[in-house]
Amino acid sequence: MSLSVYRYREGKMKNRVLRSSFLIFMGLFLILVAAPAFAAGQSWRDAVTGIEFVRVPGGCFQMGSSVAEKGRDDDEGPVHKVCVSEFWIGKYEVTVGQWRRFIKETGYKTDAERDAGGHKGSHVLYTKANGKGAVGWRDGRDWENPGFAQQDNYPVCCVSYNDVEKFVNWLNRKSSGSFRLPTEAEWEFACRVGTTTASYWGDDMSHSCRYANVGDQSAKREWSNLRVHDCDDGFKASAPVGSFLPNNFALYDMQGNVCEWCSDWFDRSYYKKSPLQNPQGPGSGTYRVIRGGGWRDLPKGVRSANRSRFRPSIRNNRLGFRLASSGRR
Repeated sequence: MSLSVYRYREGKMKNRVLRSSFLIFMGLFLILVAAPAFAAGQSWRDAVTGIEFVRVPGGCFQMGSSVAEKGRDDDEGPVHKVCVSEFWIGKYEVTVGQWRRFIKETGYKTDAERDAGGHKGSHVLYTKANGKGAVGWRDGRDWENPGFAQQDNYPVCCVSYNDVEKFVNWLNRKSSGSFRLPTEAEWEFACRVGTTTASYWGDDMSHSCRYANVGDQSAKREWSNLRVHDCDDGFKASAPVGSFLPNNFALYDMQGNVCEWCSDWFDRSYYKKSPLQNPQGPGSGTYRVIRGGGWRDLPKGVRSANRSRFRPSIRNNRLGFRLASSGRR
């Protein structure tokens, strides 16, 4: 064999080895990159209500907002490390149709229907005689009649924390899951998906109407005195679940549409003493934590770290919930 032929064959062999090594490397790379996304996207559906749950892998993150974040409140700090175990969370907020199944089977009357807590109906945004919007308690406003048109695929609202507890207890008796409200830490971990920006889509609130149903120009056309985002999402009030872009866990409406009850009692200074692993919130309190912002919220209300609170009997037409689960029983 001539020297030139030998070198030619040797060169071809080296190229084959290099190509094979490159393909093996890329294969391993894709497996490592894709595996967490696939694992996080696993889901299952409750047979009773049809609620779809998405797997959220355990992990650690920095909870809260920095003092430099625009719109923050003092109860969002200090920023602190929190770790949560794997859990499952509703892909969407619980809908009117899913809630209706519970009501039909149990005959339950909500706090709004019973005028619980000394208030008639629900605390809602309504239209005054002059056409402008106002917020107050309105008799007859409840989950079936929140003050605007809705269908079964809209998020249920005007339900109190007390009402939600009844729904959870009913579903745990009926189904094979282990259902509950998410903790505040679980909610923020699932919302952020590793982001540290004000919202999971970034710091630029001009993109809000692509990702969230917020206070917008559609709402302002209905209630001219509202302060709103400078964008138009097409809905004056709540919207069908899943109408906007999801976050990177494929969860919809984590910000906007309706605010969501969490399981924690509220304590303004809790972050200063929060445990590292799976914080559950204070042992008692007066108010329960609300997260996520709703359809009439300004930019500061639809940030990942934003916290609010209500008494367990409060109900309004921008407040609903999403379920969490530890998995199937």
